[in-house]
Amino acid sequence: MTASLLAVLPPEAVIAPAQADETAAAASGGPPSAPAIDLLVQRAKEQDPDAQYTLAVLGLTGKLGKQEPASVIRLLSSAAGRGHREAIFLLGTLQLKGWNMPADPVRAAALFTRGAQAGHIQSQIALARALYDGNGLSRDRQAAATWFQKAADKGSGVAQTNLGLMYLRGDGVQQDAGKGLALLTKAADAGLPGAQYNLAAAYAAGEGVPADPTKAQALFSQAAEAGNQRAQYEYGLHLVTGKFIAADPREGMKWLLIAAVGADRPLASQARETVKRLTPTIGNAAVIDAGELSKQWLTKRQWQQVKTQ
Repeated sequence: MTASLLAVLPPEAVIAPAQADETAAAASGGPPSAPAIDLLVQRAKEQDPDAQYTLAVLGLTGKLGKQEPASVIRLLSSAAGRGHREAIFLLGTLQLKGWNMPADPVRAAALFTRGAQAGHIQSQIALARALYDGNGLSRDRQAAATWFQKAADKGSGVAQTNLGLMYLRGDGVQQDAGKGLALLTKAADAGLPGAQYNLAAAYAAGEGVPADPTKAQALFSQAAEAGNQRAQYEYGLHLVTGKFIAADPREGMKWLLIAAVGADRPLASQARETVKRLTPTIGNAAVIDAGELSKQWLTKRQWQQVKTQ
């Protein structure tokens, strides 16, 4: 089992206001009031990059009603042209994903480079990933490690996780299992589900560290409970098969069923196929019990999400 580098955070996970004033605060809550919108529009016309960015975020998240995508892009482009780091990053992310424009990894990488050089953590991570994958730039994993390090030094758990995996494997850096383990542990202890999953996978397979089924099971459980779909799938599979960790087929099937309805469609499809394949092994009664447990978990999860909105 080989854990992969984490994906760069999607736009919906990173579009947060840059400032703490009333213009930026409008993007973090519910729909802003009419006077707040008027103030934002006036400031945007005056070429205030914070107002332009906040209006773009509000438009992108649907808090201004139906907005023309071209208007969002114009606002972001204007703010980015004035050096607004969050706007630079978000514009690069939309460019990379081809949001209402042709996908252009080269232009996206150029934007990430601008943001990274200005000290923006998420841009540094995005640039590191572009360098690691060779997406929009020539592949250079040593340079990728350098940018992950810059973001990790500023406390980014995503960067710490990616850099930790690189050190565990000697991927773009000289292999240093101790350093890799320390970085992954730091991110996992901070509650990052992706770090918990990757650290669990390392302990389960003994990748760069001595195999430790107890630690692997605890970390898989934490990441799965936190909603990491990959962890839910891997944890469930290992519980059913008894590979790497102690077997608990009913609990394992519960996690496979939860992974089967996750947002990652290819992984969900894989989980459904795995459930079908393993059902004869553990029996229909255990699968029915697991189905009830999965429904209870999903209901609880949905209720928790409603309460935090």
